[in-house]
Amino acid sequence: MESFEGYADYIKVTCCHLVIMSTWGFINSFGVFQTYYVNALHRAPGDISWIGSIQIFLLFFVGTFTGRATDAGFFHPVFAIGSFLGVFGLFMASLSTTYWQLLLSQGVCCGLGNGFLFCPALSLTSTYFSKKRSLALGIAAAGSATGGMIFPAMVQQLIPKVGFGWTMRSLAFIQLSFLLICNVFIKPRVPPRKAGALVDWKSFKEAPYVFYAVGMFFVCNLLSDL
Repeated sequence: MESFEGYADYIKVTCCHLVIMSTWGFINSFGVFQTYYVNALHRAPGDISWIGSIQIFLLFFVGTFTGRATDAGFFHPVFAIGSFLGVFGLFMASLSTTYWQLLLSQGVCCGLGNGFLFCPALSLTSTYFSKKRSLALGIAAAGSATGGMIFPAMVQQLIPKVGFGWTMRSLAFIQLSFLLICNVFIKPRVPPRKAGALVDWKSFKEAPYVFYAVGMFFVCNLLSDL
């Protein structure tokens, strides 16, 4: 195996899989929430979609800063804050009865939590592998599909049986258990990089990076419309 610490590295890959399952996997499940909220809150689909859109925006926007904080050696506090915000947002959503409460809890609070979790976990995972880095990142990224299958099925099955509140609490307890495990096993491998700008503006002078960023911008816009 071409890795730095042997099979122990795949524990970190599994943890990153769980992180992406709890972030992107949960975001990918928003379609089932969209249908429920439109009927329960009697709001237009365009209004409800703001909840999911804010989640995606904050995941990427906050990641700009949490990624740099991770490089500077603050991974553990950043990840702990993200874990708290993500789980707290779900518990608050379970108590929400109005559109604005859900926008703040599931949209803003969970979105902030996702931004504190996704980029730091993914960036640290890549540092543990050399030749098999693509395989490791692929296993981690598959968490998006895992969450996209599990969470919608849970919501569809649980809401008619236990109600919306306990459905959201069930999701929160699952994510809490996953994130507690990840807080224990994920840790930085490379020394912190204290110096450096908050945003690496020089990267935007590289044509491949610019084209990639523009392409991902349009991809995410298309996905948000589906």
